[in-house]
Amino acid sequence: MSKRKKRVYPAPILRIDHPLHRSESEASRTISKVPFMNRRIITKRPSTFKIEAGFSLAELVIIVLILGALTFIAVPKLQFATLRRQKADTVASKIATDLRFTRQLAITNAAENISGYQLSMTGAGPYNGYDIINSETFEIVESYSIDSDISCTGGSLFKFGPLGNLLAGSGSQLTVSSEGKSFTINIVSATGMVKCTEG
Repeated sequence: MSKRKKRVYPAPILRIDHPLHRSESEASRTISKVPFMNRRIITKRPSTFKIEAGFSLAELVIIVLILGALTFIAVPKLQFATLRRQKADTVASKIATDLRFTRQLAITNAAENISGYQLSMTGAGPYNGYDIINSETFEIVESYSIDSDISCTGGSLFKFGPLGNLLAGSGSQLTVSSEGKSFTINIVSATGMVKCTEG
């Protein structure tokens, strides 16, 4: 008597989908219907999603426009302030040089001009320029104008005698300033020596 072969059925494959689509209770009820010995469960690992925050194109355009406007407003102001500070340095050096030049003219021409030479500031303080004048003939040797954004205050007349000293009635100090930067020009009365210092 031949034995009947026992038919073996393949174990059913149960896939448990993403947790969002099937709850754990439903999955457990489905599994419980399959015989324990024939259970072969293949779990599908849910993919991970990353949500990254970012800027839209419109937001980026607005940010770029704002930065451009700030740059357009701030940079020229910084540049002009720097230029005015440098200009104050240039003007102070120019005045100090011309004071020395006026003194040198008085010494060089002492034999024929005993009255000397003078540097006279023009305009009410702050001054807008100055003239170098022959004190004997009152001939203007040289003129120089000072920009309105530069403040120049102090003595208005500096007269040098044949020995290079400052004569009576002369000033002894000038101050040149702009954008918080200032220079002081001092003239020693006895010798006529000119010194320019910052601050």
